[in-house]
Amino acid sequence: MVLPSMPRSGSHSVLGRRVCAFRAVLSLVALLFFFPRQAGAQASVNELRQSATMKLARGAFDGAIPDLQKLVELIGDSKDPRIRASMEMVFYELGIARFFVGEFEKSEAAFRDYVKRYPAGQKIRSANVYIADSLRFKGKLRQALDVYTAALKKHEYDNEWKADIYCGIARCHLADGNWRAAVEPLRQVIELATDYFTHNWACTLLTTSHLKDLDLDKIYLLVPFLLRPHSFAAHSVAFNMAAMEAGDALFQEEKYRDALWVHRLVFPRDLVQARSEQYLDLLRRRADRMRETPGDPRGLMRLQESIGELEEEIKALGQIENYDIELHFRISRGYMEMFRFWEGRELFLYLHETCTGEKSEEALYMAFRCSSNLQPWDRAYQIGEKYMEKYPAGEWFDLVTLAMGQMYAKQQNWLQVMKHLTRVLEIKPKHQSAAECMFLIGYAAFMEEMFAKATVTFKQLIEIFPENELAEPTVYWLGMSLLFGGQYAEAAPQFDRLTRQWPNSMYVEDSAFRRAVCDYGLSLFEESGARLKTFGEKYPKSKLASESVMMLGDIAGATGQPKEAVKLYQGAMFDYDDLNIEYYNHCAFQAGRVLADEEDWVGIRSHFQRYLDKNKEGSNLPQALYWIGKALWNTGEHEGALRFYREGVEKYGKDPKAIGTDFILEEWIALAKRGDAGLQQKAWIDMRRALRDAKARNETTTILRLTWALQYDPETKHGERHELISSLLKDENLQAAGPGVLQTMLDSAMDRKQPEFAEKVANHMIANFTETDYALDARMFLATRAIEQAKATKEMTAAEKLYEEAIKHLGVIRTVFAMTDQAALALNLLGKLHMQQKKYKEADEAFKSVLGVKEWRALWPEALYGRGEVAFEQRKFAEATAYYERIYLMYSNYKEWSAKAYLRRAESLKKLFQYEKATEVIEEMLKDSDLAKLPEAASARTLLSTLKR
Repeated sequence: MVLPSMPRSGSHSVLGRRVCAFRAVLSLVALLFFFPRQAGAQASVNELRQSATMKLARGAFDGAIPDLQKLVELIGDSKDPRIRASMEMVFYELGIARFFVGEFEKSEAAFRDYVKRYPAGQKIRSANVYIADSLRFKGKLRQALDVYTAALKKHEYDNEWKADIYCGIARCHLADGNWRAAVEPLRQVIELATDYFTHNWACTLLTTSHLKDLDLDKIYLLVPFLLRPHSFAAHSVAFNMAAMEAGDALFQEEKYRDALWVHRLVFPRDLVQARSEQYLDLLRRRADRMRETPGDPRGLMRLQESIGELEEEIKALGQIENYDIELHFRISRGYMEMFRFWEGRELFLYLHETCTGEKSEEALYMAFRCSSNLQPWDRAYQIGEKYMEKYPAGEWFDLVTLAMGQMYAKQQNWLQVMKHLTRVLEIKPKHQSAAECMFLIGYAAFMEEMFAKATVTFKQLIEIFPENELAEPTVYWLGMSLLFGGQYAEAAPQFDRLTRQWPNSMYVEDSAFRRAVCDYGLSLFEESGARLKTFGEKYPKSKLASESVMMLGDIAGATGQPKEAVKLYQGAMFDYDDLNIEYYNHCAFQAGRVLADEEDWVGIRSHFQRYLDKNKEGSNLPQALYWIGKALWNTGEHEGALRFYREGVEKYGKDPKAIGTDFILEEWIALAKRGDAGLQQKAWIDMRRALRDAKARNETTTILRLTWALQYDPETKHGERHELISSLLKDENLQAAGPGVLQTMLDSAMDRKQPEFAEKVANHMIANFTETDYALDARMFLATRAIEQAKATKEMTAAEKLYEEAIKHLGVIRTVFAMTDQAALALNLLGKLHMQQKKYKEADEAFKSVLGVKEWRALWPEALYGRGEVAFEQRKFAEATAYYERIYLMYSNYKEWSAKAYLRRAESLKKLFQYEKATEVIEEMLKDSDLAKLPEAASARTLLSTLKR
């Protein structure tokens, strides 16, 4: 590849060029002065003098050569010292003229002739340089190097000429492909060059040499020169290709930081092309100006040389494919490998939009990989979804989709794991990681307590991939899914299989325990106990050891061994530190119940005192206080029991979220009422004193609780009771109030017709006691209030928002408190609201849900009526009549609903044009004296008169 050079513009001014031309003319004038004064010769020399002078002055070297050659022929061999001296410049200018017309063979000969004739001549130094230049341009690089080197040793040059000579030396080495040999002369050029372009040219090529050797330490100081405006690096093919190759080599050596740094030195190809063409145009215009004002032939020579080399660069660049995309890919990967994922992602996304085909897909995949290393993962999911949409058959579809599923799993977003991976397998059933996808779906279903789905998924996985490496954990989790789904008989063989087929599995220990649980679930207490004992002996340090002891306590309790049960429960609680708080409390209160059944009140006191003393985080201390107080009462220590409860309230009542404190206070009130008059009086005196003490300590929550309790004091008069409750109904009490106080505030606000305040209380209860029964009552209040407000407003949008609010609260009641009576009320209300919104399917489902719970029989007539109304509104009159008829036939004791059902059935029959049957229904209704007194009877009589017309 031809390597470009840079001209030294600025080293020769216009004045300097004119001085050179003037010197050439003087040499010819001197020649005339010393020439023999013969008339014919004088005329010939004069003509040659004038012609050569004019041609050299305007830089017409090709025209000057014949004149100069003729002068040499005429007097070049003269022995006259004066003539010989005057001919020196003729011989020199002849070499110059031949050099600048490209006759390098002849120019070398002319300069050698000059050196031979004038070994001490005034132009001897530059003549030697021109000899080397001529050899270099002829391709005789070795000889040129020798001449350049000899000239430096033999002669003294100024910095400008030295820089020029070292440029020639460097070019020889570079033209020969010897980059290392060019290093030292290029350093010399950098040290000596006085013009910007020569200096920058040398910096660029020296950097190129170091890049080829991956000698980065020597490059750092050169980089500022490469990044300057109009840098030669911007249009050097050699430099940019060397940087690309060096960056790739460093990347392969896993030197990612260095690779990124080097790749970022590369100029984009389109930029190199544009800058090269711009600079070529600049050089050509500069050459044209120099031709118009001749006088600096060597400067023009350098410029012409640079133009030629730059043209070769552009030609070479045209043979190189556009490397910009590959360059950006390399830089992006460098960012990624250096953990600069944000920069990598953004550049890969740019490449995705810029590229086409496989490169575009690869860029999007790489962007996903970068984004998966950046939290939060929202952007990663977006990129992954985009990949799935654009490349469902893509090369990286399997990797991207599995990674997304694993990411959702790490976030424990189990519903999204199932949704995502189910969709993935629908798109690509033959996913290369189908087994992993199915396993994650099953595991996610298990974590969401969707045990039936988990069971089905794990069974399919084993059936489809029996030899997969996931078979072992799949069998285990299949057993767990069956176990937690209550299918103990089906779960047991799975744990047996795992233990038998994979005896060294990490799941063996847990499976041994779960196998005992299966027997326990099947009421095989003896077998379960034996397995648990074996488990304890085999795995004494197991994390499940404490739970195993707890289960043995459950078995002892179930098989009528109360003392053994208590011993085991207490062993699980106090002999182990790793029993989780849920099981810890289970053991504590199960043991308490067993002791209570045995009426071992002394044992209860001792047991729960030990529980209080340990005070494990998450312990239900108020509940323990309740049992100790109960034990005191039942052992005759009535006053002590009341005092114990009161002190417990004082101690734990400062925390508004200590719900158990409210239970203790309620129990204190109940026990105080059961005591004799003296005990009651003393108890309430103590309670009032406790209130005064709380006020003195400014314990707001305790004050509110004790104030609430005093309304039940027999000595409290009606007026005082009213004032006590009024003192509670204040905004500033909301944050400090416990749930029992809040419930009284809600009920009292409703009784006193203060709905706005009641709404504040209800919202506070929901926010702070979300899943308690207190929140249940609060949600029901807010739902009914929203419905009332919706009915009262005339603005449609506002009404819809209120209905949505009501539906939200009712929806929570039906799901969170699914088996409560309020859930049934909520479902019936939901049905009515959905009816109003003409969402008939949802309305029917709500009413149907009420009919599915036998404990809600009292609300079945209303639910049946609702289903009838749904059918009626959809003009399914025959279906509606069946629902209405069931009400008065099966629930005739519900007179209100029977009357409504009779009337509505008759109206439905009328819609079906069954007038006679409708008449019979009304007449049957009016024969019932109880029904005939209800409001529906009037409407029934009006309908009957219409039917008989």
